[in-house]
Amino acid sequence: MEAQETELRELAEKENLTIVDAFRESQTAKEPGRTIFNNMLDRIEKGEADGILSWHPDRLARNSVDGGKIIFLIDSEKIKFLKFPIFWFEATPQGKFM
Repeated sequence: MEAQETELRELAEKENLTIVDAFRESQTAKEPGRTIFNNMLDRIEKGEADGILSWHPDRLARNSVDGGKIIFLIDSEKIKFLKFPIFWFEATPQGKFM
């Protein structure tokens, strides 16, 4: 995880993004109800951040509840970007379901 975090920090620097906080979750993304994940989304809803950097989309959500929360925050423009070092995200109908 340390190597992934280093690469994400390099991506943030390259893209001129500010990292507000780093969230590390060891709980599987297959089941909804992850405390750290929900805390991250709560902070985004409060306007503390407007995007997410993650190693890969499957690290964010591997279940429809968490995926739906992310899509809702994109649609409501609380999340303005999702950035991944090895995956390109576009806020299109197809991109939201990748």
